[in-house]
Amino acid sequence: MGGCDVERREVSLVSLLCSVTTGPESRRRLLTPVALAIVLGLLVLLVIASRSTDRRLGLPALLPGPLGASIGALLLASGLVIWAWTIALFKGRGVPVKPPRTLVIVGP
Repeated sequence: MGGCDVERREVSLVSLLCSVTTGPESRRRLLTPVALAIVLGLLVLLVIASRSTDRRLGLPALLPGPLGASIGALLLASGLVIWAWTIALFKGRGVPVKPPRTLVIVGP
């Protein structure tokens, strides 16, 4: 296995991730969309669970109306800019399953 020194033969999340990230390019290319779908699915689940929890606990909206929407849009736009910059730094490899072969030493 590439550079993975996993002492036990049992399948674990660490050994799976290590074998995928250090394995052949074809395997990484195949599993990149799967990893992206898992990450996006977890984000959607987090948003749904947090909204449901707020509703069940009867918590009011933090900033209702146009002010809250404006601040939310500004934060979203800022996050997208940082995300795009990171993708550019990692040479288009934005999923941890497909790391760059060279060390990235600059950052946002």
